[in-house]
Formats: sequence, C-alpha cells, structure tokens
Amino acid sequence: MDLDQKCQPPCRAMVTQLPPPASWAGPHIISLDPNTGPAVGGTTVVITGRNFTGATAVRFGTVDAASFTVDNDTRITAVSPPWSPEMA
Repeated sequence: MDLDQKCQPPCRAMVTQLPPPASWAGPHIISLDPNTGPAVGGTTVVITGRNFTGATAVRFGTVDAASFTVDNDTRITAVSPPWSPEMA
C-alpha cells in the first residue's frame, strides 16, 4: 500500500470552517480606534470585537478606563485613563 499518494489532476483544495472552541467564549477584541492617545488620557476609544455583553470592566493594561459603555455585543466605547506605568 502506497501511503504517499499524490493528487491526480484536477486537484482542488478543500477548506472546512470549524466552529470556535468553547474556550473562545469570553470577550475577544478585534480592534481599537484610535490605538494611541495623549498621556493625559481622556481619549474616546471604540473597541470592536465579540462577546462584550455583560462586561463589567475595561482596562488599559491594569488601569481601569475612566468610563465605558457597552454599546452592544460587538462594540464598547471607553474613555482612556491618564497614562500609568502599569499600562506598559
């Protein structure tokens, strides 16, 4: 038996999309806009992703956002805090 079988033309690639594993059930950030701001804080940041419903905190590093609103399951609007060494 030949275990090194080759595809005979015409060969076609097949891709099967699997559902994400259960470990992905938590919040997932896709983007931050803007992704930079002044050290004094106060920048409104739009966070897009998934699974945001029920969020109880938004942090920049280990520093809590000055404020935030969960707009929907895929978007949070947060206000950045002043820069702190804990953000590095």
